[in-house]
Amino acid sequence: SDARQPVSPIVLEISEKAFQRAVCDEAERRGWNWHHQTISKRSKSGWPDLVLMRERIIFAELKTETGTLEAEQANWRDRIIAAGGEWYLWRPSDFEKIMEVLT
Repeated sequence: SDARQPVSPIVLEISEKAFQRAVCDEAERRGWNWHHQTISKRSKSGWPDLVLMRERIIFAELKTETGTLEAEQANWRDRIIAAGGEWYLWRPSDFEKIMEVLT
């Protein structure tokens, strides 16, 4: 269940690209290396938006507040978790939690 709190209009309007930039900027400030496949046609369908690495590796799927997880993305989530990986679905309203994960 996804018991979400009300979201401010500003958060609702942020694009996924702007959200990704904010996450990557904050990750870099905290010493994380990150990768985003810029040409997704060259990667398997559903591969997570970001791979972040410091003392551990994180796979993150980024969505707008209304974006939905596609079947291929859920398949990668399940494979990554089954292999012992750390996988997250992050939305702009999760920014505080994201910063905790990246601390």
